[in-house]
Amino acid sequence: MTLCLQGLSDGDTLLLIQDGVLVPKLQLQGIDASAVVYLADDCEARGQKAGAARQVTYDGFVELCEQHDRVINWNCP
Repeated sequence: MTLCLQGLSDGDTLLLIQDGVLVPKLQLQGIDASAVVYLADDCEARGQKAGAARQVTYDGFVELCEQHDRVINWNCP
C-alpha cells in the first residue's frame, strides 16, 4: 500500500475496492480525503461504513475510469 500511496499525484483518485475498503484510515493520512473513493458494494459486503468518505456504485467506478487518462491496478496484500 505504501508504494501505491507514494505514487499518487495531484488530480489522482484512489478507488478502494474488494478488501481495499478495509485499509485503516491511519494508512491514508496525508492523502487528500477528496481523492479517496470507496466502492459502495464492497463496503457493504464487508460490513464497512465509509462514514463521510465518498462512495461510488459500479457506474461511478466506470465514470472514474473514463475521467482519468490512466488506470493503474494495485494488488496490495
